[in-house]
Amino acid sequence: MKIEEKARFTVGNLSDVGMVRESNQDYYGRYSGDFGELLLVCDGMGGYKGGEVASQVAVETIASHFQKLGAHFQESNELHQALSLAQQNIAAHAQHNPEMSEMGTTAVVLLIRGEHYWIAWIGDSRIYLRRGGEIEQISRDHSLVQEMVDHGLITEIDAQDHPRRNIITRSLGMKPHPADVKGPLPIYQDDVFLLCSDGLTDYLTAKELNAYLVQEPEQACRELVDEANRRGGKDNTTVQILKVNSGKRYKAKKSVGSINLLTLILAFFATVMGLAATLSLMSTFHLGFFKKNKYVKPTNGTEFITSSPDSLRKDSLKIGESEKDKKNEAKESAKGKQEKQMVKPVEKKANEKKPASGDQKP
Repeated sequence: MKIEEKARFTVGNLSDVGMVRESNQDYYGRYSGDFGELLLVCDGMGGYKGGEVASQVAVETIASHFQKLGAHFQESNELHQALSLAQQNIAAHAQHNPEMSEMGTTAVVLLIRGEHYWIAWIGDSRIYLRRGGEIEQISRDHSLVQEMVDHGLITEIDAQDHPRRNIITRSLGMKPHPADVKGPLPIYQDDVFLLCSDGLTDYLTAKELNAYLVQEPEQACRELVDEANRRGGKDNTTVQILKVNSGKRYKAKKSVGSINLLTLILAFFATVMGLAATLSLMSTFHLGFFKKNKYVKPTNGTEFITSSPDSLRKDSLKIGESEKDKKNEAKESAKGKQEKQMVKPVEKKANEKKPASGDQKP
């Protein structure tokens, strides 16, 4: 029996109207070909079905552009070009349909080719990457509250519940706005990408999203949409999840804090060991490093300071001439006495009479 090789990617997706809206203005797509793997999520806006049309036009225009490219192209340039074409097509629809004059859409795009990925986005739909157990938002909202956060007017926590959080500063619509593009960036085995509309992120934090992404993509999509609806579901919710099943394994880098702590510990022990070695050496040579300074006063009145009497060399002090004379006289006197003591016994022996041979006692 032939065992099929596991696909390199596992993808799940789901779009739901929510608990309040009557229509779903979100649109998503997944495409594969010589150009690589392409995932998109768009969140439309505008009255009288304008949002529905705008999001669909954006997805289909971007996908069509890449399907015409083949295998050789410059990824970042083509992403910019594809989103620009989407904006032009949406504007053309609006011009021919006055009731859709305010139509527009957000867009997030994930492109994977070989061992790298690229992302592009405009508006407040998001892309997250889960890697090594950690999650990170790798797109950045084009929204009023994000600009307020960037300028220090509010915090990230304040932005989550801000009453104006749904006001976006860029979109694909009547007016051209530039999209942001990132890449190339490496992909690794077990990476998980999450593309979603704000119907999901209005209710769940990044930390909460991370807990769901440990599951298989299809199940995670279902549970995430259900949770958004359970918490209110005031907007349409669209989710696409891609998991990388094969490739290079990710090796987490040590954090700067861990490296600094290890460095401090090693430095501490090195200092202690160095200090111990120094004390041992000082003890051996009697350096007396910790002894208080003592004073040595020569007889000629010159004063010297030394850390220890033992460390003084004989020639380290200049002694006056009078002191030298006294020492020399003392040495000569001692020498003379010693010579006298040695001569006297010899003189006695020299004057002593030897008995004659006839005078010997019987």
